[in-house]
Amino acid sequence: MLVGSGTAALIAILKILVKRDRGTVAIPVNVCPNVVTAIYAAGKMPIYLDIEEETCGMEPDELERLEQKPDAVIAVHSYGIPCKIEIIQKICNEHGIYLIEDAAVAQGAMVGERAVGSFGIISVLSFGPGKIVSIGGNGAALTDDAVLAKCLETEVRNYGEGDKMIVDALSKLHTYCYNSFHREHITKLSFIFSALAERDPNAWLNAFDESLAEGLYDKLIILDENIERRRRMSEVYSEIFNKNNLQFLTPIEGAVCWRFNLFIPQHRDYILKTMLKQGGPVSSWYPPIAPYFEESTGRKWAISERQGEQILNLWVNDEVDEGKVERYANKLIDIYERTEN
Repeated sequence: MLVGSGTAALIAILKILVKRDRGTVAIPVNVCPNVVTAIYAAGKMPIYLDIEEETCGMEPDELERLEQKPDAVIAVHSYGIPCKIEIIQKICNEHGIYLIEDAAVAQGAMVGERAVGSFGIISVLSFGPGKIVSIGGNGAALTDDAVLAKCLETEVRNYGEGDKMIVDALSKLHTYCYNSFHREHITKLSFIFSALAERDPNAWLNAFDESLAEGLYDKLIILDENIERRRRMSEVYSEIFNKNNLQFLTPIEGAVCWRFNLFIPQHRDYILKTMLKQGGPVSSWYPPIAPYFEESTGRKWAISERQGEQILNLWVNDEVDEGKVERYANKLIDIYERTEN
C-alpha cells in the first residue's frame, strides 16, 4: 500500500490495530521524532525501551521484562542493521502483541534467507530524503494479511496533502534542539513536541504522490546495485579507519549500509560541526527521544545515550565516490588528531 510517508503509514496502522483508547506502543528510544509523532497522532502512548549493542535495535530483554505488555511493538532496523526481530517476534506471539516492523533505512537487509519487513503483521518503508531508496518523499506499508490490507486501503483512501508547515516545524525544532541543548534543558520544551504531534493528526496524513511513482520504480530496480555500491564505500572507510585505530560499528551479516557509523568518544560534536563547515557529508545520530516528548522520563538509557553522544555518520550513497570517501575520511582523521592533541 503506497502512502505519502512512513509516518502516515504508521498512523493508519496504529489506528487500525490498537483499538484501545491511549493504547500503548513499545519502541526503541533512539528513534526519529516521526515514530513518536505517529503514535501520538494515532491517539496512543509510547513505551520507550533501550537498545542492545550488536544491532542497535530494541533490546528484547527489556520488552520481556515489561510487567504490563504493550498493545503493539514497532521494531526499528536502525542503520540498516536487522534488529533481533526473530526474538522480538517470539515475545510478541507469546503475549498477543502486534508486531510492526520499521524498515525505513533497511530496505534490502536480510535475516538469513528472509527479508526484513516480512516478519511482523505489517511493516513500514520510507522513500524520503536520505533513505536507501530515496525519491524525496512517499512511503509504503507491506502486509500478508488480506483483512488488514483492506482496512488499510479504506483508512488511507481519503488522505490528502497533509500540513507541511507543521511537519517541517517539528522536524526543524528537533534538529535545532538536539544540536543545541543538553538533555536537562530539552525536557522544558517537551510540551511543544507533544502539542505539535497531537495538535492536528490530519497534518501527517498525506497521500502517495503519483508524480514520484516512476522514480520509485527505477530506484527499486537498481536496489541490489545500490546496496553493493554502499558496501564498497563502507569498505573504503573501514580500511582507512582501521589503519588509524578508530572504532566503528561493524554490521552483522545481512545488514545493508545506510551510513558508515564511526564512534568518536570525545569531542564528537566539535568534529561534526567542523566537518559540516567544510562541506563534509556527515551527521550525528538521534539521542534518546523520550525527553523531547515527556517532561519527566524517570530513567536513563545507557546504550542509546552513548550512541547519541558518540556516533558520527558518514555518507555512503551516490553523493560520494571512492575518491570523496578517502578525502573526507582523511580530513576527519586530521581534525580528530588535532582535537585529541
